[in-house]
Amino acid sequence: VVAVLRERRRQRLNVGLGYSSDEGLRGLFGYEHRDFLGRGLQLESGVLLESVRRRVFASVRTPQRANGYFDQAGARVERLEVQGELTDTQTLLVGRGKRGEDIDHFVSVQYQTEQRTVPLDPVTDERQALTLAYSWNMRRVDSQVDPRSGYTISAQASGGSRALLSDRSFVRAWTRAMRFWPMPDDSAFDGGMLVGLIEGGQVFASSRDGI
Repeated sequence: VVAVLRERRRQRLNVGLGYSSDEGLRGLFGYEHRDFLGRGLQLESGVLLESVRRRVFASVRTPQRANGYFDQAGARVERLEVQGELTDTQTLLVGRGKRGEDIDHFVSVQYQTEQRTVPLDPVTDERQALTLAYSWNMRRVDSQVDPRSGYTISAQASGGSRALLSDRSFVRAWTRAMRFWPMPDDSAFDGGMLVGLIEGGQVFASSRDGI
C-alpha cells in the first residue's frame, strides 16, 4: 500500500453556474483562503448573482483550538428585487462555536438592517434587529460525508428585544430531525436508502409587524 500525502492548497477559487425555473440563471464566484493574514485564519467570501437576487458575503474563522472552540465573524449585503419591490439587507455577525466528535454548538450575535421600497410609494420601510442566537447539532451517523444509517438532530433558538436595537421583541425556535435507514440487501431497493424528516418552528411575538 502506497500513500501519497499532499498539503491542501491555501487558496481556492470557486466558480459555479446554474439555472432555476423560478429564478432563472445564477452564478456563484467564491474565494477561500486557509491562512489569511498568515495567522491560520480561514476566509470564505463570495458573490452570488441571480436574476432577482444579488449577494456579497465574507466570513473569517479562527482555527479550532485544542478545547474545540473557534471564533467567527462575518458580513453580508443582499438585494432582492421581485416585481419592482426592492429589499436591501445588511447583516453583521460575530460568534463562538465548539466542535465535538458528534455534537456542535454555536452562539452568535447578529445585527441586521433592512430597507424595503415598493413601487409608487415614496416612503422606504426600514427595519432593524439585534439577535442573540444559539444553535445545537448532533450527528450520530455511520459517515459524515455520505450517511447511510443513523440520525441527526438540529435545534436553534434566537430572540431580540425592542429595548435593544430591535423594532420588536420576539423569540424564534426551530428544530429538525433526520433518520437514515439502509434498504435490505435482498430487496428490490438493494443499495438504496430511506430518509425520514421532521421539522418545525415557531416565532413568538405580539405582532407580525417589524419581524
